Amino acid sequence: MRDARRIATVATLLFTVSMAGASRADEQNPGAIRGKWGIGAGLGNGSTEFTLIRGHSDRTAWLINTQFAYQRLVQDEAAPPFTSGDQSITQLIIGPGIRRFLAPSSVLSPYLDLNASYLYQRNIQSSGGSNEQTINGAAVGIAGGAEYFTPWRFSVAIHSGFASFTWLQARNEVRTPLGSSSARTRSSQVTAALRPVLFARVYF
Repeated sequence: MRDARRIATVATLLFTVSMAGASRADEQNPGAIRGKWGIGAGLGNGSTEFTLIRGHSDRTAWLINTQFAYQRLVQDEAAPPFTSGDQSITQLIIGPGIRRFLAPSSVLSPYLDLNASYLYQRNIQSSGGSNEQTINGAAVGIAGGAEYFTPWRFSVAIHSGFASFTWLQARNEVRTPLGSSSARTRSSQVTAALRPVLFARVYF
């Protein structure tokens, strides 16, 4: 039910901005970024997310998407039967993409993205031993949003992934005072969900 409401909200937003921007075609718009470079940064999504943008035509832009996250948790005084220890999580996602603007003459334009990504994640837990998991994989996905172009060469956008297919290979290594062991697993998954993120983008 929650995803249905999000889908309805995003669909309404995309329709509204495409109609509202039609009367301001003389100002900055997606067509104006043709031949220009741009940098976008995601705001408030719990990780560092950047996109390098190259305007290819009035409707199309080439993308290099990157996302990095690092988190460390420290348990100094755990109550029995738990023991103190550290946990760290490192994640990197990088890959190319293509963006298609649906209203290239409007200052408010919906768009669709097609992306491919390399995925890397490393999880380390230490508590009387160590548990290390390394994940490598690849993903393809569809995303989109609505971008508002200001007259000052920067824009703001609401962006969300729509659906993706992910293939992962994981290696788990466990080390204890009694010995060590390792195992490899492979998995794949299809995901369909909305995760709206606010983006700021600058073109030059």
